[in-house]
Amino acid sequence: MAYAGNNYIPFLLKPYKQKRSLLMNCLKILDVKSTSSDESTVLLTSLLRSLSKSHKLKLSREELEAMIGQPFKEEWLPERWQKMVFERQKHARSYDSVDRKYLELAIIVLIKQELGSADLHIPYSAEYDDYREQLVGDDELAKEMPVFEEQVGLPLSNAKVFTQHLKSWLTEMTKQADDNFPENTHATILNNSISIKKVVSKKTESNIEFLDDWLTKNLPPASIVDILTDVEKWLNLHKKFGPLSGNLSRISNRQKRFIVTLFCYGCNLGPVQTAKSIKEFSRRQVSWLNLKHSSEDKLQSAITEVINRYKKLDLPGYWGKGKYVSADGTKFELFEENLISEYHIRYGGYGGIGYFHVADSYIALFSRFIPWGL
Repeated sequence: MAYAGNNYIPFLLKPYKQKRSLLMNCLKILDVKSTSSDESTVLLTSLLRSLSKSHKLKLSREELEAMIGQPFKEEWLPERWQKMVFERQKHARSYDSVDRKYLELAIIVLIKQELGSADLHIPYSAEYDDYREQLVGDDELAKEMPVFEEQVGLPLSNAKVFTQHLKSWLTEMTKQADDNFPENTHATILNNSISIKKVVSKKTESNIEFLDDWLTKNLPPASIVDILTDVEKWLNLHKKFGPLSGNLSRISNRQKRFIVTLFCYGCNLGPVQTAKSIKEFSRRQVSWLNLKHSSEDKLQSAITEVINRYKKLDLPGYWGKGKYVSADGTKFELFEENLISEYHIRYGGYGGIGYFHVADSYIALFSRFIPWGL
């Protein structure tokens, strides 16, 4: 019964014992700051540093308050941790002592959660810097606001005018929805609630089917490796990759190795499966360029080169003019215990979301990986 209700907390003590010194060293190095007026987690972080050399199993209330210089409030910790951390006599309102190990674990979990939600930040870091530094200043906001208002078609400068405009617009949209509802074939009211019918896909037009059949019959099948080989011969993309030290590569068959590596990771096969399909290279040779010669900047440079050359062809112009872009997100599974993995109610699991922005000319502009709530 002690472990009922997904109570995993008692199982954390054993692995924490092995990682305690490493976590404490990290907290000594990192300068954790708050992004709001609530400084309770920063105070708890300072308390955790003070406990790094302590080996007591129990800490009295007086000892704890002496360490932080003020009363320790139970609501500073998440509710599910309070039963494990605080020890009190039966029917007592306040606690008498705390369990040091559970207290340390509770603070570490709280720091992890607030770093992920941007309630805490680490100055000058890459991923966890203060988000407020990226906000637009008042002067820049006043300068850019008229242009932005014209683009979105909303009066944003005056709060009262904006509120009145939004109320009028929503009222008009609601009235239109009510007037058009009797003719709506996709939604009905059942038992005082709305019921949305499944959308039936439209039948493909005959001329589109004819074009598809014609292309299928007349276009010869193309191998992915052949396509990658042709692109490499046109653009010489292998020259954009090399040792991260900046020295010249000593690999004799760089071009062939690059094509194999591109095929491996571009098709998401992995080095082992690729080595089974290609006899000349082992799995270590396949993964070598990815590990030793590739970086984010070099990949971005190669992507830019491919997109710029592709844009010069006639085909993208038939799809669109490149003036519009669509964005969509895809869930990626991640290990639960890391700073960017969060639980999502809709997807029912831990992970993050990758946002992809694609122009109407079917050119992928850029992508970005973010946690759920951002």
